[in-house]
Amino acid sequence: RHAWEALYQGKPTPREGALFRGVQTWTGSLLDMRRVVIGVDIAFSAGSGSDWSVALAYGEDAQGRQFVLDVERIQAHAPEVAAMLVRMRDKWTVGNVAPHMVAYVSGGEIGQYDLMLMAPYYLNIERMPARWSKVWRAQTCATDWNRGNVFVVREPWTDTFIHEAVHFT
Repeated sequence: RHAWEALYQGKPTPREGALFRGVQTWTGSLLDMRRVVIGVDIAFSAGSGSDWSVALAYGEDAQGRQFVLDVERIQAHAPEVAAMLVRMRDKWTVGNVAPHMVAYVSGGEIGQYDLMLMAPYYLNIERMPARWSKVWRAQTCATDWNRGNVFVVREPWTDTFIHEAVHFT
């Protein structure tokens, strides 16, 4: 069954189930981040049954350690989602260097991201075509995570994020 799912269904999850196992939390200093990237996944609807719009700040320090720095998620319409993204961009801007923002998009989502480029938001989100599933795209990060090379910063959102991550299959 595992081989069938991986080869023919495009669902290459580990035999033991979860893609992300264990977690390394971080309570130390974050002063020497040399790079921050914000991953974006937008769902423009506000109902309680709607998907979440999520922004995740991922950084690397001068020693090459990788960190999940910040996570925000909301169920909201475009203006509130854009405001969340502006807050996160501004929070992780160092001097006049804004973090790189990237999103995998497909179909009708492209136009929604185009709206973020315009006033009053001016969000420069690099849009990459979503050619493969989220599980497939998560493989590289999961490999680093499972080797203990990714630290999750200890913040109020940490427990919710870890629960989502370790149940992601």
